[in-house]
Amino acid sequence: MEPAEPEHANESRRRALTRALRIALAFAISGGAVALLAGQVDWPRAYGAMRAANLTWIAVAIAWSLVIVWGRGARWAFLQPGPGLGIHTAAIAVQTFYNRIAPMRLGELTLPFLLRRYAGQDASRTLLLLIVVRIVELAVLIGLLALATLCRTGTAHRGWLVGMVVLLAAMTLLLAKFRLVTRLGLAVAARLARWTRVERAPQIGRAFARLEEAIQGESQLSRRQRMGLVAWTAILQLMQVASIDAILRAFGVDLDWLALTQGTAVALAGPALPLPSVGMVGTLEASWTIGFAWVGVPTETAILTGIATQVVTLLFAAVVALPGWWYLLTRAAERTRRSNKS
Repeated sequence: MEPAEPEHANESRRRALTRALRIALAFAISGGAVALLAGQVDWPRAYGAMRAANLTWIAVAIAWSLVIVWGRGARWAFLQPGPGLGIHTAAIAVQTFYNRIAPMRLGELTLPFLLRRYAGQDASRTLLLLIVVRIVELAVLIGLLALATLCRTGTAHRGWLVGMVVLLAAMTLLLAKFRLVTRLGLAVAARLARWTRVERAPQIGRAFARLEEAIQGESQLSRRQRMGLVAWTAILQLMQVASIDAILRAFGVDLDWLALTQGTAVALAGPALPLPSVGMVGTLEASWTIGFAWVGVPTETAILTGIATQVVTLLFAAVVALPGWWYLLTRAAERTRRSNKS
């Protein structure tokens, strides 16, 4: 009789299969969304529009994107001063690229990893802060969308406005009770780990302990830091609006500020949601098309500008990630040299 296969081997195979299915689903959703949108475009005419794009406005959009990367680094340096602006900006530049290509939003984990490795920051606390930042970003987007919709069309979309206000209130409550909600989630995860016997692995127990400590640490954000987080996020979202305005102008689309804000909020909300996709591929184009078609941009033009934005911003993220990696590696080498001398 052959010996029974170890239980942990079966569990590892099940996890690997589940991971593979999720990744396959992500590729299917991203590919399906892009194919569906691409099928509605007259590509010979679209090719002509791309060749006629105003490169000056593309350069303006890229300049705004550089400012946004710096602003995100400054926001993190404000929330977590230890590593400094340079380390945070470089880490975010690398994270931005991985967010664009990693399935299931796994690129988000890049920032906690990089700040732990190159700045000695606790990864669990950074992860919890990152969740808070993402919730605030989505809340600010919803707030901008509600305000722009109300100012532009009044109460014509009353149902949508009520839904946005309710969602905004729920997210505000979530942020106010973040520690409590996170503790409840951690308790559920711990019980699930015991039920599946995953807790037998030593690293799982250590991870739960670190997360519990990090939940306590989240309360270290002062009132000033919380208000600063909202202010920084609002400024960054308005910068996003300006960057997207430049891309639209490059293709001859000129929107007033309210319509631009309304369309941009919808366009950015899709990639902000935790959907199973490959980075932002598919979700950005779909939400972009919905948002700008809503404010009057012809559907084909909305699809074309959405695809162009995906290409331009992906190339930008790849180019900016390279000096980010170089900076992090250089700083690590400097610390090693100083350590060896001492």
